[in-house]
Amino acid sequence: MRKKRIVFVSMMFLVAFFSISLRTGYLLVNDNKVSIDRITNQVSSNSFLYYPRGEITDRNGIILSGKVVDKELPIKDYNAIIAKDVIGHLSTDEGNTTSKGIKGVSGLQQLYDTELNGGIPIKIAMYSDAKGENIFGESALVYGDHLNEGSSLVTTLDYHIQNLVETEISSINKQKGYPGIAVVVSDVASGDILAMASNGDETNKSLLSFQPGSVFKTLVIAKALEDEKIDIDTMFKCNGHIDIDGTTKHCSKSEGHGEISLKDAFAQSCNIVAYEVAMMLNQEDDNENIIYNDVLNLAKEFGFQDDTVKSMKEFPISYDYSYPSIPTRLYNKMDVFNLALGQGKVMASPLTMTKILATIANDGTLIEPRIVLSQTHPLGDQIIYETDRKQIFSKEVNDKLKILLEEVCKTGTGEENSLIDLGGLAGKSGTAQHISDRENHGWFAGYFPANEPKYAMTVLVEEGGTSSDTALPIFDKIAVEILKLYPEN
Repeated sequence: MRKKRIVFVSMMFLVAFFSISLRTGYLLVNDNKVSIDRITNQVSSNSFLYYPRGEITDRNGIILSGKVVDKELPIKDYNAIIAKDVIGHLSTDEGNTTSKGIKGVSGLQQLYDTELNGGIPIKIAMYSDAKGENIFGESALVYGDHLNEGSSLVTTLDYHIQNLVETEISSINKQKGYPGIAVVVSDVASGDILAMASNGDETNKSLLSFQPGSVFKTLVIAKALEDEKIDIDTMFKCNGHIDIDGTTKHCSKSEGHGEISLKDAFAQSCNIVAYEVAMMLNQEDDNENIIYNDVLNLAKEFGFQDDTVKSMKEFPISYDYSYPSIPTRLYNKMDVFNLALGQGKVMASPLTMTKILATIANDGTLIEPRIVLSQTHPLGDQIIYETDRKQIFSKEVNDKLKILLEEVCKTGTGEENSLIDLGGLAGKSGTAQHISDRENHGWFAGYFPANEPKYAMTVLVEEGGTSSDTALPIFDKIAVEILKLYPEN
């Protein structure tokens, strides 16, 4: 009986042992299969194509596009870190396994798309668990790695100035809610664009054309000085209004400025004096009909084109439909009035106005703005981009223009500024009518320090109203911060 009991107990242990063994084996096999399936699925879901491109930097080598994503992986992020309107945007077709799977659709990414293209895509397979942690200590599997064939671009932008400008206009717009603000900053000595920023919508308003308003008076006065029609101490009389072909047009000061010199009239932005000066520059036919105005010739030196031109680019990354324009011809005195005040068919971008003020700051020499300094191929070949320059104003005329622009910021519409102890400011305000009966656009274009010009800048506040209340304060704040940023310059 005892032996039977021992055999029975032994058989029970054997059955239990085999049951546990079979269950353990089953679980090991199936759990391993589940683990393998999970790992396989995770690897598949994290596989992607990486499209290499050339990087884009600022003038000092700071990365603007092409930031390293992971030091262990051969991949970079080519979305713009800053200056998105200038660098541009990319479009990726992940189903395209050729080098054409990525392309630039705006800005420098589009303009230099072929040069920046780095060749066929590289496949990256990430090994990670549900928490994003690496499995087996592996970061990734890389298939088809090769030399990045994309050239790199060095832009003229200064990262720190660009960041300063973007931060300021973003802060202002959050407070005020303007449809848009645009700012362009250039280096006077080289014509290089140091910052170009705008906000509001997706368009780069720095390159869009608006009526420039009274800022355009700068060219009207410059041409009259050049043709010796006037001098800065020439006297005029402003009664606050003038009758033009049966229509009464008013001055910025409704009661009038009275007896006033050209210098003070320009500082106070007197519309009546600007109109009278513009009338001196008319060309007439044999019947004394107005057919042209010599200001138009000077404007063309700065890239303005007849308003009949349908498509033209002012700048490499400009839009086809936006360029500085002027009327093809003038037909009457009202056309002259609009020309004198930068209205009607006169259109200009913040970039254009920056170019004009930079020319005066640079002793009358126009240097065409540039945005790219150089292009370098991975194998070492380099292209240096030069720019054109030409003398526009004589020293005599240019010196007088400097006096006029400085007076604006001492006693005129630009006197509310903080640069008096930083070398001074020279510039011109402008309040331009909106074509749709909305609030006026506010402009301020100038250069600083006035006593030794280094920077030219234009601020446009879309539907901002009077320039001295909107554009000038923004200009002033940015100018002061730039001089703090680079005090040694």
